[in-house]
Amino acid sequence: MSAIFGILDMSGADVEPQSLNSMRQEMATWGPDRSAIWIDRGIGLGQLLLFNTPEAVREKLPREGSDGSFMLTAEARINNREDLFRELNVDPGERSELTDSQLIERAYLRWGCTCPDHFPGDWSFAIWDRRDQKLFLARDHHGNTSFYYYQDADYFAFASSKAALLALPRVPRRLNELRISQTLVSWSAHGPETEYSGVMRLPPAHAMVVTRDKVDVWRYWYLKETPEVRLKSDDDYVERFLEIYTEAVRFRLRSHFPVAASLSGGLDSGSVCALAARELRAEGQRLAVYSFVPIFDTREVVGPGRFGDESAYISVTSRQAGNIDVNYIEARDVTPLDGVHEMLAAHDAAGHAAVNYFWIAEILQSCTATGSWNSLDRSVWECQRFVDWAKGFTRFLRSTARRLYLPRAETQPPTCYCPRMASPSRSRETSAGCTPQQFSTMACLFGHSS
Repeated sequence: MSAIFGILDMSGADVEPQSLNSMRQEMATWGPDRSAIWIDRGIGLGQLLLFNTPEAVREKLPREGSDGSFMLTAEARINNREDLFRELNVDPGERSELTDSQLIERAYLRWGCTCPDHFPGDWSFAIWDRRDQKLFLARDHHGNTSFYYYQDADYFAFASSKAALLALPRVPRRLNELRISQTLVSWSAHGPETEYSGVMRLPPAHAMVVTRDKVDVWRYWYLKETPEVRLKSDDDYVERFLEIYTEAVRFRLRSHFPVAASLSGGLDSGSVCALAARELRAEGQRLAVYSFVPIFDTREVVGPGRFGDESAYISVTSRQAGNIDVNYIEARDVTPLDGVHEMLAAHDAAGHAAVNYFWIAEILQSCTATGSWNSLDRSVWECQRFVDWAKGFTRFLRSTARRLYLPRAETQPPTCYCPRMASPSRSRETSAGCTPQQFSTMACLFGHSS
């Protein structure tokens, strides 16, 4: 993704260009294609751009709003473009040329600070409203982008990266030992605190307004508020789910680069890749996938009834799709510590499941070398629109199994064990309940979150 950053000095002092340049330098790898800074006395905004969609090549940010009343900077991938075109009455002749940030601009002109609820996707943005002298900031519904900020009595700074904030002399480098302890035991980070005291995180589905008098933060969306849909039969629920799931995958095929994905032996990535391959096959294209395989025999490590080498299930999914090209990654030249260092540089913080990092780093390097854009692995959040999920999920699985006419195994089938876990005691299992051949068919029909 691209990156954004900015400073609001509420004391009346001018923003120093060097401060913004320091922030930009810390995030240089986020936006290799273009970057820019805008300053107007006590406010400064910046952006680093990666050409991740066909429309992104026309992005020029920060940019003044069409009515001249505000300045906008954004990193954005909007998924419901067609819906917004209709809601915003965009002329059909200009739709193909309109960038995602221009859609955010028009949404702000229409809905003001309630606009974030109207466009799902991966995005964060900042708008300096000259008329109201306020800085409006928001982050996407599920936090697929990152957003951090620092504030004191008369100074506010924000960025996509904590490292950019820490580049500012005014931001203290004080460790938050409680948050670090939580990270070490894989305590999920749902709140605003980070590993640095004073450096805060804007949570997913939140927005904020900063003025010289106050800072307001609020949550603009709750999953539980999603409208319910009642259908006539289990088959109708299955069909509706597949429609939404396919649509979510199709959104992520919109790319300036060739699209790639990572494929494991699980039903989640297997179903995503199967649906993506089907969409690409209609256009005469193939899907490149990257899959990790261990360099040693894992049977003694994972024990009976589980598997550590997922290549058998990966190859079945590939054969079933017909247009998937599998690139197996062994990561022989990347040590576990190398992987940890690379992920620390990318995320500015430690995370759980560090045992995975070495092969993830190798996959990223391989994608870079081939010019692929690995976009399909971003969580397919549009599936959340499949309403009343919790109550209907068991019924949905039963219906799907009936439609597949899967023969019942005479013996207990193996479960799909993912070797990415640190130890067998911490493993999560995907109950495949089928042979590899049946598994690949099921993978095309629904995703199982792991």
